[in-house]
Amino acid sequence: MPKSMKNFEICMLLSIVIGIVVSIIFFSIYSNVPGIATTIIVQIVVIIIFVALILFISRKRSNIAKWILVVLFVIGLIMFLVSIGTYFQSGFLGVISVVQLIIQCVGIYFLFQPDSTAYLKK
Repeated sequence: MPKSMKNFEICMLLSIVIGIVVSIIFFSIYSNVPGIATTIIVQIVVIIIFVALILFISRKRSNIAKWILVVLFVIGLIMFLVSIGTYFQSGFLGVISVVQLIIQCVGIYFLFQPDSTAYLKK
């Protein structure tokens, strides 16, 4: 596996770990919000899907998974930018969320490096 692909995998998995930490902090603060159990279940499903996509890309060389991940990333980026004010109002959690987004951007960058692209074509 090329270095860029390893870096992609590390960045994306790290961003998931950061997201889990943010969720744990968020849910500990807002534990009595209605529908929180449903939100947690949806987040677990999303995490499983993203981990599967990352591993399909890095380990199984799936170009289809690459483009699915990129589309989901762009949708998430748009949603993040639309609600960026909310993130900054939440203080520390907002800062962590911005760091998570930056790490994801770096991971996507590594995904499009020449050695990663060549690796996925094999």
